Parts: sequence; C-alpha cells; structure tokens
Amino acid sequence: MPQWTFVALGYERWGGEKEVFVASADTVSVNSIKIVRAPDKERQNFFQDKLVAIAWHLGTYEVPVFVDFNGEERRMDWDCVGHALASSFLGPLQDGPEGYLTHVAISSLMPSAGKIDARPSISFKDHVAYTDARLQPILRQLRQHILEIDGCLHEGEAVTPAQRIAYTVPGTRRGFLEIKVQRNAILVRLIDTGLADPRGAIHRIPDSHGWVVKDEFRILGKEDAEYVKPFIRAAWRLAKAES
Repeated sequence: MPQWTFVALGYERWGGEKEVFVASADTVSVNSIKIVRAPDKERQNFFQDKLVAIAWHLGTYEVPVFVDFNGEERRMDWDCVGHALASSFLGPLQDGPEGYLTHVAISSLMPSAGKIDARPSISFKDHVAYTDARLQPILRQLRQHILEIDGCLHEGEAVTPAQRIAYTVPGTRRGFLEIKVQRNAILVRLIDTGLADPRGAIHRIPDSHGWVVKDEFRILGKEDAEYVKPFIRAAWRLAKAES
C-alpha cells in the first residue's frame, strides 16, 4: 500500500467523466507512464493547477502522487501525469525506493534541471534549527503547549518537509492546526474557532485556497505566542467534538 501525504486541502472535483485525482491506491512504475499530449487542455490545466496548489501548500516543488485531501485519499491520474510530461510541466520522473512513482517535480519550481533529489527524513529539530535563534525557544514552547493540551496529540503530529508541522485529530484525518516555520516568523494556522480577536491578529486565509485551516497568526515574539494559545485550545476542542 502507498503512503498517503496529508494536506489540509479539500479535494476540488473536476466533475467530468474522469477525475484528475482518482480514488485508487494502484501504483505504477515510471516506465509505464505514456507520454502523450493532452487531448483535453482544460482538464489538463485543471490538473496542473491542483499540483501547483499542493506544492505551494507544502512549500516544495515535489508533489506527492498519493494525497490525503483532509481525509479523502486520491492518487494522480496516470494519463494526466503523462500529459504533463509531454508538455514539460513536470521534470524527469524517478521511481521511489518503494519501486514505483511516489512524487513528481514541477519543472518551473525546481531549483535546477535534472534528477529529483532524494527526500531525507525530517525532524522537529530540523525545523527548530531553520528558524532564527530568538524564535527557537518560542517554537519549542508552542509545540510543548500543543502536546500538553491532550496526550493523544503526539499521535496526530506530522513533521513534514518545507518547515511544516501539521496536527490532526488522532484516529481521523481531520486537520485543525498547522505550524509553518519561517526564518523570521512562525505562522500558526487554525480552523475557524469563532473566538474574539481584540488584537486583530488574525489573517484570514482566502477561501479560494481550499484550505481547511482558515485563520493565520504571525508569531514574532513571546506575547504573540501567548495570545494564540487560547485559539489553539479552542481549535482542538472544536475539531475533537466534530470528529
């Protein structure tokens, strides 16, 4: 069985005869992909827009083939992959260590042409090291606070590439919190809690993004981190109650 990559994006359906991401766990080797021009350019553009959205969300030029769209598991349509190769939208493919295609690379986002880099394992310590020294203790404390809200949240934590930490309700695929680690800031993204925001700190994520998380807080110091904690707790209570 393939490994599904969780993204806090709802799956947007094409609505035609065949979806661009299909409900299947079938795998394929690179040599089996047919490289031909797309007969339906509108459908193909829709597919490629979805890849860009996922790449932007994950912060990487490599897009997982097997995607968990907030609980809905779908893989890329093989024909769409072949069409994207024919137009050079995607870079050269490479089977993963599992022996089948697991990721594709968007050519325009790749740092350089050629072989797709291996994907090293990522840890929370890597994300701490990435951010500015003054933010490192704040990031550690935020994570500690999250994990202390409920002991089961250890199971719902996913440390991913591109300085991202995602949290789901354990036992489900319901995402409610993401942390995006930047050099000079920590972004906390939450589902809508309905709590009052007297500081006006919430940046509303456009609905057009299709994200499950709706509110973004920019953490620049200790006061910002303290301010966001009640919102984190409220998001967890809401997500748990609705699961």
